[in-house]
Amino acid sequence: MKSILMIAFAVCISSAVLFANKSIQANQVETTVVQEELVFNDIAIEKVPVKVIEAFGEDNKDAVIAKAAVATTAEETSVYRISVKDTQGESIHYFYNEDGSKFEKEESLEG
Repeated sequence: MKSILMIAFAVCISSAVLFANKSIQANQVETTVVQEELVFNDIAIEKVPVKVIEAFGEDNKDAVIAKAAVATTAEETSVYRISVKDTQGESIHYFYNEDGSKFEKEESLEG
């Protein structure tokens, strides 16, 4: 009789564990943000929107723009890359949306 109770108990426990495992898997959702590859084309600094120039100036008081480039996103908005040279002559890039807000690159998320 004890062995029958032990077997029944083991079956109940294993069923509960399997059910709980399936519930946890059903609640897990994987989220992936696809980052598009932006292709920048050089433009004359004069073609950069005033809002972008003003935002760059507020963020970088003494910097002088060396180069400018623009890319178009999948949503048909423009992203501007403003390049300056540091004291060693290396380029530093700043990215802005056409309205002057900082452009934030999306990162892939899993979980």
